[in-house]
Amino acid sequence: MLQNLVREPDGWRWRVNWRAIQRDMEFLTGFSDLPDDWRIVLPTLFIRGSRSDYVGDAEIDVINRHFKKASIATIEDAGHWLHAEKPESFAQLVLEFLQTD
Repeated sequence: MLQNLVREPDGWRWRVNWRAIQRDMEFLTGFSDLPDDWRIVLPTLFIRGSRSDYVGDAEIDVINRHFKKASIATIEDAGHWLHAEKPESFAQLVLEFLQTD
């Protein structure tokens, strides 16, 4: 949270609009249910952290139902911010995925 606190010549300010975030939290944290017939047939990579609960069993079921060529990779000892916590592991997974046929 303190990463969003910015010092300016006349004092401190929040970098993000907290009022808007509080007001619209339900829209920021959830997604609408996809129609049952909605499908992606392109190869798709989902990357999750082993210490995060963002992509659990329920989400994997939804992913598999809607993304027919989905791959799900897990980065060990990472939470929600994979690219910041384990940048080398994240980059390696992405590059390997992009280089596959």
